[in-house]
Amino acid sequence: EVEALEEQLREAEAKLLSCEEEAAQARVVSKHYVETQAVKKDLAAASKRRKTGEKKFKSLEGLLMWSPVLVDSSKVIVDFVGGEMDETKVSLGFDLKNKAGIQVFMMEKKPEAGSKARKKSKKEALAFNADARRYAVVKIKALMDYINNDLTVKDGSEIPQILQNVEFQVGRIETVAAELTSLTRAYDCVFEIDEEAGSLAVTTDLVSRTQNAKIRAVWTLPDSEYPFTPMSACFESLIGGVAVEKLGDSLR
Repeated sequence: EVEALEEQLREAEAKLLSCEEEAAQARVVSKHYVETQAVKKDLAAASKRRKTGEKKFKSLEGLLMWSPVLVDSSKVIVDFVGGEMDETKVSLGFDLKNKAGIQVFMMEKKPEAGSKARKKSKKEALAFNADARRYAVVKIKALMDYINNDLTVKDGSEIPQILQNVEFQVGRIETVAAELTSLTRAYDCVFEIDEEAGSLAVTTDLVSRTQNAKIRAVWTLPDSEYPFTPMSACFESLIGGVAVEKLGDSLR
């Protein structure tokens, strides 16, 4: 009888051990299930945010001067499409996988595959002269160098501000180029572009036929703040003995 009881005890202990092992396995499975459900929930939320962000981002097309050409989980690239100059056709990109933040980069806009170079109309060709286009090339290169020199933002909420700032910069470059072209049509001008400093000096002779006078004016546009900071102006009297000092004082 004692032996029978001992045998029952051994069987009970074996069953208990088996139950404990099954319970431990069940706890592991339950833990993995909870973790999996949490990951699935986070993934679904991230996917929803991505789709919402993509929809909002693409809705900007036609409203701003940017057209999205690539939007995925790792990278966003947009083309600047609102300008009038080929020299300002650029692409702006955002590397979303950079560990230090979102890396911003800028490059020349790539032509579409299989597309042929479009011949400018006479009106387009006359819109900006060669000096104005050279100025735009220098300024776009300077802007590109600045952006590509490790410009990062903390998160995607800062992307719209970057787009607005670059749009403003590019638009200002085109505006100045248009002003320079208009200036050359009204006066005989000489342009000197300092590619390193990014500044521009415009020299023009101003003539007063009524007073038989002529002065030479040199206007120096600063690197990036024009037209929001004063420009340098230097005058030299060539004919008629004009009081250039008083003229300069009147422009301060």
